[in-house]
This record gives sequence, C-alpha cells and structure tokens, in this order.
Amino acid sequence: MRDRLVATFVGLTLLVLALFALPAAYVVADVVQDQEQTRADRTVALVAAALDDRLAAGRTVDPAYLATLLQPGERLVYTAADGTSAVAGDVADARLRSTESLEGGGTVTIGWSQRSVADQVADEVLPLAVLALVLACAAGVLGTAVARRLARPFGELTDVAAAIGSGRFETPVPRFGVREADELGRTLGETAGRLDVLVRRERAFAVEASHELRTPITALRLSLEDLTLWKGVPADVAAELERAIGEVDRLGDAVSRLLQERRVDALEAEVEVDLRSLVEDVAEPWRTRLADLGRDLLLRPGPAVVARAAVQPVRQVLEALLDHATVHGDGTVVVDLAVRRTVLRVRVGDEGARRVASGILHGDDADTRAAGLADAADAAESVGGYLTAEDGARSRLSLVLPHRPA
Repeated sequence: MRDRLVATFVGLTLLVLALFALPAAYVVADVVQDQEQTRADRTVALVAAALDDRLAAGRTVDPAYLATLLQPGERLVYTAADGTSAVAGDVADARLRSTESLEGGGTVTIGWSQRSVADQVADEVLPLAVLALVLACAAGVLGTAVARRLARPFGELTDVAAAIGSGRFETPVPRFGVREADELGRTLGETAGRLDVLVRRERAFAVEASHELRTPITALRLSLEDLTLWKGVPADVAAELERAIGEVDRLGDAVSRLLQERRVDALEAEVEVDLRSLVEDVAEPWRTRLADLGRDLLLRPGPAVVARAAVQPVRQVLEALLDHATVHGDGTVVVDLAVRRTVLRVRVGDEGARRVASGILHGDDADTRAAGLADAADAAESVGGYLTAEDGARSRLSLVLPHRPA
C-alpha cells in the first residue's frame, strides 16, 4: 500500500510539473527568440548607420572593417548597390537574421548562430528544469512520509487482525488519529470481544456437556441394567427395560458423536509447534512485571519438543497460570516443561503456599473459580488436556496435554 501511495504522489507531482513546465518552457523559448530578434534588429540598424557614414566619407567597406563590428557568434554580410558583397564572421548556421537597407543603396544583413540562441534558451529554461527536479524530489520525500503515515495504521491493524484470527482476542487495538483506521480498529475490537465471548461459551459448553451428559447417561444405563437383573421383574417389564437401555445407548452415542465432532474441529486447529519456544515466548514478558515486584522468573524449558497443539488455548492457559503466580504467589516463579510418556506437562510454581485443592481443576469448581482459573481449566479441557494442582505445601499448577508428536 505504501509503495502505491508513493507512486501516486510522485506521479501526480510529475504530471502537474509536466503540465506546467512544458508550456512554460515553450513560452520562455518564444520570449528569448523575440528578444534576440529585437536585439538583431537594433544591432543591424547601428551597423547600417556606421556603414552609411563610412560610405558617405568615400571609404570602402571590406571584410576587415566588417569584422570590427562583429561580436562572437555573429555573421555580417554587406551587399553593395552594384551587387558586390563583403562577408565577415564564420558562422555557418546563422538562422536568426535581420536586414537593413543603406541610404546609398545596398543592404547589410546580420545573423546569429542557432547554437548561440539555443544556449540562451537553455540558460533561461534551466532554472525551470532545476525547480521541477527539486519539486519532484520533494514530492518523493513528502509522499514517502505521508504514505508511511497513512499505511502504518493499516499495517498494524493487519497484524492485530492476524492475532485475533489466531484466537488472541485480548490483543489491544491501538489508536492512530486517522479516522478511517480508528473506525476500523474499533470495529475490529468489538468483533474480537464478541468472538471471545462465543469461544468461551463454546468451550464451557463442551466441557459441561462432557461432564454433565456422559455421567448421568452412564449412571442411568447402569441403573436400567441393574433393574433387568432383578428376579422379581416381569418379563414384559424386562423387555421394556432392554428397549430403554437401547435408547439410552443411542443417546450416549449421539452425545459422544457430537463431542467427537467438536474435538475433531479443535484438532483441525492444531499445528506443529515447538512447545519450548512457545513456553519461552509466553513467559519472558512476565520477567519485567515480576522484576517490578522485586521477584524473579526462572525458566527451565527443557529439551525442544515439537508436537501438535492448539497454540492459542495453550497460550491462554499459560498466561492465566503466570498471572495467578504473579498476583497471588510469592517469591521466584519457576516455569518448566517435561515430557511424561504420552503427555506433556508445563508447570508453573512459586514459593507461596498452595491456594487450591490438589488434583484436577474443573471450571465449575468453586476453588477454581475463586482462584480465577475457571477459564483456563475450560480452555485446557477443550483441547484434550487438563489443569492439575500438585499435592504439597507450595503452589505448583500444571497444564497437562496429550503428546501428539509432529
């Protein structure tokens, strides 16, 4: 966009300069021609007066005398009444001429070199050419500055849109002082907010459906199976119970299929990622914030681990764990990554006391909500992982993910 704007500015400037400079150059050339012709007429009149005086005194007019009347770049031709002539000056391209008749008969003609006239025109047109060149350069500089000023907001908005598209809905949208860009940024921010709400609801629904539908359905099926085994149940009732079990199985299959389809959609969002680099990228900005609080951040990312993962949910969970350790924790915050057979574990710990009950954290748990980790727990479960708190005196929260090698 910036290159096109610069090209537009410079092109318009050159067009305006061409529309102005070319006619101006022609006008200047015509003026110079007229001025030179006027000078030629005056000069030939003076030469004619000198020749009239010389002829009236009875003296001859020869090339040597004519040469004394010439300036460089001029040619003088004297033609007597009897047809004889005398020529002075070696100008071969004298195209600007002026002729004057003498009182005693004959004529005198003076001519100027075309090159001399062209040089005079060039001397007059040169300032216009220099001015046009300076204006073109100024237009290029000004066009570059203006294009950068106009294109920068949209370039930054493109980066913001890419971040939002990857799921980072909390990405701040800057303001630029350009009305169109600010309107676009405001709309983009509002869209990101709505998408954030929708994604959070979808994750919460997926987790809620997994917990609240499968468990009752399983319990109901077990109860029905237990009833069919009772000795006192009539045969027709047992048959109806068997039919009900079939319907419950159909319901369980439907729920499993819906959840599996949702899981497939989530897996399609996974990409190959170096988990160590991702952990370092998320954790490093927190070093400054902890330093302002007089605390340290210690990274123990371990070996490089390239696996398939949904980047944004993982980033969201890590941000939540680091924020929890920064706001509620104490002392040095330690982040480490480990591979445990079929799972990947990213642990965030600090020197403060454990603040949630040990075990797996769920978004609907009271302790999890009180600790501000409900969304993080839902996000972890939405990608097939979970949050867990280690049993111990110190706070150790871990994100556990299935290890799907790239």
